[in-house]
Formats: sequence, C-alpha cells, structure tokens
Amino acid sequence: MTLRRKTLLIIAGTFYGVIILLFFISSNILLESYTDLEKQSVQRDVERVLTAHSQELSNLETTAADWAAWDATYHFVAGHNEEYIRSNLTDNTFTALSLNLMLYMDTSGQIVFGKAFDLKKKEEIPLPQSIPEYLAGHDFLVTHKDTESSYAGIIVLPEGPMLIASNPILTSEDEGPIRGTMIMGRYLNTTRVDKLAEITLLSITTYDFKDPRVPPDVSAARSSLSAVSPVFVQPLGEEAIADYTFIEDVNGLPALMLRVDTPRDIYHQGQSTIFYLILTIIGVSLAFGLVTLLLLEKQVLSRLSHLSRSVSDIGTSGKISARVLVPGADELAKRGATINGMLGALEQSEAELRDSEEHYRLLAENATDVIYVTDLNLKFTYVSPSVTLLTGLSVAEAVSLVTG
Repeated sequence: MTLRRKTLLIIAGTFYGVIILLFFISSNILLESYTDLEKQSVQRDVERVLTAHSQELSNLETTAADWAAWDATYHFVAGHNEEYIRSNLTDNTFTALSLNLMLYMDTSGQIVFGKAFDLKKKEEIPLPQSIPEYLAGHDFLVTHKDTESSYAGIIVLPEGPMLIASNPILTSEDEGPIRGTMIMGRYLNTTRVDKLAEITLLSITTYDFKDPRVPPDVSAARSSLSAVSPVFVQPLGEEAIADYTFIEDVNGLPALMLRVDTPRDIYHQGQSTIFYLILTIIGVSLAFGLVTLLLLEKQVLSRLSHLSRSVSDIGTSGKISARVLVPGADELAKRGATINGMLGALEQSEAELRDSEEHYRLLAENATDVIYVTDLNLKFTYVSPSVTLLTGLSVAEAVSLVTG
C-alpha cells in the first residue's frame, strides 16, 4: 500500500470517527437539552391553563360575593320578596353571568329559592336532585361560621363537574348576622373548556379523575400523578406532546384530569439544529480534510515521492555521481542531504576502488612471477601475462594445460 493511500485512509478514518462521535454527542446532549426545554414549555402551558381556571373560579367567587353581600338579597332571604325574583333572577341574568345555578338557602340549610338554567338552550330547567344531595353531604358549603367565610371550587355531579362559589348572605356593608348562604354554579362542560382553550390558545381536554374509561395515556398519567409530582409529561408521537395534571374539588381531593396537548415545535427545532450542525461539521471537516491533503501532498508526499524517484533513477542508471534535489530545511531536506552524502561517499569509494584495481593490475602485469586468481571451485579467473615470458605459452594455453 502506498504512503498516499495510507495517509488518505488515516485521514478518512479520523474524519468519519469524528463525525460519528459528534453525532452521538449532539444526539445525547443537545437533543436531551431540547427535550428538557420542551417539557418546561409544556409545564408552563399547564400553568397557564390552571391560572385561567383559577381566574374563572375567582370571577365566579367575586360575583357570588357581590350578590350575597347585598341588602336586597339580605331582605329577600328573610321575606321571600317576589319582586326580587322578577327583577334579578331572570333568564337574562343567568345568560349575562354564564350561570347554570343560583341557590338561596336560609340558616337551617333549606333552599329558599333555587333555579337551574341551560345556557346552550337559554332556558330554565328543573333543579337536579343531585345538587341538594351533594350539599347535604357537604354541609360546610351551606353553613358559614363567620362573615369572612367563603368556598369556591369544583364539585363532581352525575351531570358533570361544576364550578361553585358559596358565600354567607350579609348586608351591603358585609355585616351580619348571617341570614343564610348563596351559591352560584357553572358547569365545567365542553363549552367552558373550549373557552379556556380559546383564552390560552391551547388544546385542552378534561376527564373525570375516577372514570375507568379514560384513554390509556390518561390512565398511565393518572397512576404517575401525586401531590409530590402533580405534573406528568409524555410525548404522544413525533407531532405532539401532552402534559397531565389534576384539579382538586372543594374537599381538596383530585376531581378532574387535565390534559394539555402541544405541538412538538421545540423538539423539531432541536432535530433541525442537530441536522444542520452535522451538515456544518461535515462541510467543515471536508474542507479541512481537503486542505490537509493538499498541504500534505505539497509539503510532504510530493517531495517524498520526488526523493524516492530520484534515488530509484540513480540506482537504475548506476550514476552515483548524480545527486537528489530536496529543497527546504525540514526532515525530508535533511534526508536528501544524507542520501547525497552517502552517494558522495560511494562515489569516492568507487574512485578509490578503481585506483586500487588499476594499481594491482599494473603490478600484476609487470611482475616477473606468475600471479593467478581462482574462485571457490578452483577455476582460474585471472592469470598474469608473465606466464607467457616464463613458458612461452599464451595465457589461455597455460590455463588449458594446467586444467587439462
């Protein structure tokens, strides 16, 4: 394998190794960071929904408090004034206040006046029996101990969850003695949930916390929720993520499951960021790899190849008087100088060898004694010309005579 190919393989292997390493780092670190950011964003969305819900409940409580602390209401509970009903408890009042229920109760807990209203059909409906039954089992809602007492929250009825506000009936100066209790109610139905979704610009779904028929994802979230961990987040796929929490009733117990669905824009942004980061790394690595190869080719490989060819040409031609040319002051230039020094030494040795051979040749040719040289097989390789003077035979004849 050539040095060029080895260099290319090493650079390519390093390049791909870095790409793979950076891919896993970016996937495990960056994407995890974006996932955490996504969870935080979804949790803030849930907080927005809970805030909107709390605001609606607070508005209902404020309205109930205004009506309960009113001289007209105070006198109505005591005297059952029909004019109060005709003037204040009309269908328009329920529509304007978005109420499904208004109850006036005396100090003994008996209903003085009660009216239920269907906001969708805009008509009065019979008072559901489930409401008096619920109040009978939760007497704290109808028995206020002092003028500062009030309750607001969710009650779960067979007809559906309802927001209620309960306040003691007082004078317009918020003074007693307490004449009874006023309760206002508003069903937390699909219409109200859609209104919350419109206010928060989120997709909201509610479920009865005890309903066994909830979807599997809601059931899994319900088992993971607790007072310590009141929020649970899980992806619904590549396109949406859901955040789950619960809403307590007036007793402080979980009443509703709340699911907020959010598009996974942050997650997709993280994937896009990683994708473009990888592309950038690949592009930069390719550029640096190309520059590295060009620099290696110009500064090392081409000079090394030139040095190798020069040495090979000298070896092939046998002209040890030739020299290699490697400009610069680096290791390759020093290696070229070393090779040139070796060639110079060889050239000098060859010259000395020629001089020595010429000297011994003249000595052998002018000697009066016969000088001969044989190889390992005792075959004559040289016989001095003096054999002719001594024997009168030519060198070939003398050798033939001896070997014959």
